[in-house]
Amino acid sequence: MCATVCADLETPVTAEMREVLTTYIKKTMARQPIKIRCDVEVTCYTYEGIDAVRSSLMSGQIHGTPEAPIKIKLIAPPKYVMTTMILDKDAGVAMLNKV
Repeated sequence: MCATVCADLETPVTAEMREVLTTYIKKTMARQPIKIRCDVEVTCYTYEGIDAVRSSLMSGQIHGTPEAPIKIKLIAPPKYVMTTMILDKDAGVAMLNKV
């Protein structure tokens, strides 16, 4: 692709310049991850409620992957937000639903 675009230029393009242009174009045109957010309400009315909520939210973060980590943050009790950054929207929604 770069060869056909670079052929129309007035100055000749060296191999080094062509490689730099190609890597820049690939980086610029790469797919960007999207952020998926899910608001949840978590309550537990037993004596050990705080520990139960904490352990359940921590176990939810374990379901994340290195490519798409799941983060759970407190908004205001009992509201929490789960977020992830992933390339595939459907896979991200399915992952948050699983958690």
